[in-house]
Amino acid sequence: MSRFAKNLGFTLVELLVVIAIIGILAAVTTVSFTRATESARASRCKSKLRNLAQASFAFANEASDHCLPRASSFDILGMEKIGKRYQHVYRECNGWVVWTGRANGHAANRSPGQGASQATAFSKSKGYSKTDPAYMSVSNGVLWSYVGGDIGVYCCNTFKKAAESKNRYAVRSYVMNPYFGCDRGDAQKCAPDRRVSLGDVGKHGDPGKLLLFAEMPCYQINAQHITDNISIDDSTHGADSVIQAKLTDSSFSWNPSSLEYIGFNHRVGKRNAAHVVFADGHVDVLAEPTKANASDLQELTEALCNGLDVDIRLEKRMH
Repeated sequence: MSRFAKNLGFTLVELLVVIAIIGILAAVTTVSFTRATESARASRCKSKLRNLAQASFAFANEASDHCLPRASSFDILGMEKIGKRYQHVYRECNGWVVWTGRANGHAANRSPGQGASQATAFSKSKGYSKTDPAYMSVSNGVLWSYVGGDIGVYCCNTFKKAAESKNRYAVRSYVMNPYFGCDRGDAQKCAPDRRVSLGDVGKHGDPGKLLLFAEMPCYQINAQHITDNISIDDSTHGADSVIQAKLTDSSFSWNPSSLEYIGFNHRVGKRNAAHVVFADGHVDVLAEPTKANASDLQELTEALCNGLDVDIRLEKRMH
C-alpha cells in the first residue's frame, strides 16, 4: 500500500475530537431547543392570562351592574315549585368557574352549598369528554362565551406537562383573587355575595397592583427555595378556582383557615418566575423570591391579593 493511501484515514485522536465536537454541538442545540420551547410556553401562558382578563372586562361591560365575575360560585336563596308546592331553594350563582356535582344546580333545603362539590382543575382521564366535571366547571362558568369556548385558554401548557408527569390531567391551571368574591369554603368568614364593579376596582388603591388571575403552583417549596420537584395536589393551591389568601379590606375581611400561594412555574435563566395579570389588564412576570419559604410566598400572595406594594427585598419584577 502506498504512503498516499495510508494518509487517507483518520487517527483515533481525530475521531475522538470529532465525536467530542458533535457531542458539544448536540448539547448546545438541546439546551437552546429546551429554552426556546419554554419561552414559547411562557408567551402562550401570558397571552392566556391576558385573554382571561379581557374576557372579565367584557363580561363586566355587558352586565347590568358592570361587576366583574365572581372568583367562585355561591348560593342565592329563592322560591321554586317542587312537585305541588313551592319550597325555599338555594340555586348556584355562577362564578368564573362553577361548582360541580349538584343535580340541576340547586338544593331544596336551607343549607348553602348542600350537595355541591368544589370546582376541580383536573379531569378523570387524558381524553376527557365535555361531560367531565373539570370541563363542565369551566364551560358553565360565566367567561366561557367570552373566550370563544376555547378550553385551552384556561390552562398553561407548562402546568399541563408537569401534571401529566404525575398522571394528572389538568384542564385549568389559573386561579382568581378572592377579592372579587370568594366561595363558601369558610362560610363564617367570607361574604360570597360581594361584587366588585369596574368603577370600584381602583376604589381602594391602584388597580395595576391588585391581582386578578395567577397560576396554581406545580413545584414544591423545600426549605428556602423552590425545587424542581413537581407537586400536584387537587385539594390545595387553587384547585377550587380561588386563591386562599387573607384579605384586609375593611369592607370584606376574610381570613381562610388554610393559606395558599401563587405558582412560580416558569424558568427565566436559573430562576423560577410567576405569571400574573392585574385588575388593569396588564400581565407581569415576577421573579422567584431569593431564600423565601412557603410562609414568605403566602405573605407575598396576600400582598398581591390586597393590591399592596410588593416588598422589593422579597420580590423583583422582571420585564
